[in-house]
Amino acid sequence: MSFTMSYTLNYALTRVDDGSLQILHTSTPQVANGPVQHSQSSGQTWTPPLQDYGTDLQQAAFSTFTNALGAYQKALEDSLAGIHKLILPGGGSFLCYNVAFTNAGDLITNLYFNG
Repeated sequence: MSFTMSYTLNYALTRVDDGSLQILHTSTPQVANGPVQHSQSSGQTWTPPLQDYGTDLQQAAFSTFTNALGAYQKALEDSLAGIHKLILPGGGSFLCYNVAFTNAGDLITNLYFNG
């Protein structure tokens, strides 16, 4: 038996007027359940049915995962609280645009001279 679950945390990185960047939380975390898959040998019966048992297991995992995700989000926001605004060198001489994170988690941006 197997099932899948996925989660989403949405944050936006926005440019502030002085050329710095600010990290903002954009929506509530979401957890999604995938399909429950199972196989059983012929002639075997389950009470309750195996599909129902798998769904019950998935719901138990869903509750635990949702609670853990809330704690994870709080820890992430607490960690970002002191650095929610990134000020790049140059004292406002440069403006950021096309800001993105790489797959490795590095911050990349294009700079525009503010002059």
